[in-house]
Amino acid sequence: LTEIRAELVVGGMSNQKQERVLKRHPEVVVGTPGRIWELMSEQNEHLVELRSLQMFILDEADRMLERGHFAELRSIIDLVKSQSSGKNADGRKKMKKKKKRISYTSTVQVMLFSATMTLTDAGRENVSKTRERSNKTMLNDLKRRLPFRQKPILIDISKKQQKNGIAETVSDFIVDCVDEDKDVYLYYFLTQSVGKTLVFVNSIACLRRLSAILGILEFKANLLHAKMQQRQRLKNLERFRASKNAVLIASDVAARGLDIQGVEYIVNYQLPRSAEVYIHRCGRTGRAGGEGMCLSLGERCEEE
Repeated sequence: LTEIRAELVVGGMSNQKQERVLKRHPEVVVGTPGRIWELMSEQNEHLVELRSLQMFILDEADRMLERGHFAELRSIIDLVKSQSSGKNADGRKKMKKKKKRISYTSTVQVMLFSATMTLTDAGRENVSKTRERSNKTMLNDLKRRLPFRQKPILIDISKKQQKNGIAETVSDFIVDCVDEDKDVYLYYFLTQSVGKTLVFVNSIACLRRLSAILGILEFKANLLHAKMQQRQRLKNLERFRASKNAVLIASDVAARGLDIQGVEYIVNYQLPRSAEVYIHRCGRTGRAGGEGMCLSLGERCEEE
């Protein structure tokens, strides 16, 4: 539709192919911090030349900037900051070459996106009471870490959501049960439901166990977890997308960023460890105004 070219740079795929597409100088590069930083470290010409950078965008910004996660992203941000301050990554000032060259700092726009940026653990029950405090805390943290030139503006489009942060078109329920009964409830739910179902677990061990049980019961489930090779992930996702009535068992690697049309049901076989993760899991259904259902299996005290 436009002449703007976008290329994908991610781990688990051919380095040579990604270097080849970057030589075409695409206007938009979408990628994971690890692979982008790897190519930057190898002095990829298209990625280290940031003077013409116009937009720096972080999706799932709250997750990306969590302490202990995505160390490569810190390095990328430091490089962007060094370009904006007129210094190299080691702190030395850059040599001025052409006076007419457009400065990076005159054009760059920093944009952050997240479904839970305004949600805190303290605000699980009533987000509105903590929203102002949460916004201030998050924005102050981001201002310290990112190359904002001016006071950032927060645009909150979550007003059409329920108090718990889930879209109004998504219904969420809990089945009050002990661990020993979860397999029975899940099996019954799958036999009675028609459509794509995404089942979330908290560990790979649980994922493999559940897959084996469903296999014995003649339910062929696709799997998705962090230790799976990228090619296998894509293959399993394609199988899930292609079927109108399929089951995907996943760890929280699928809780964010996964956009599959027609996912009607989310099942939390194991309850997530935080309200933020719960919201992101539920967000895999009811997308773009569609309807969906989220079912959690667990004791009510666990849910609370």
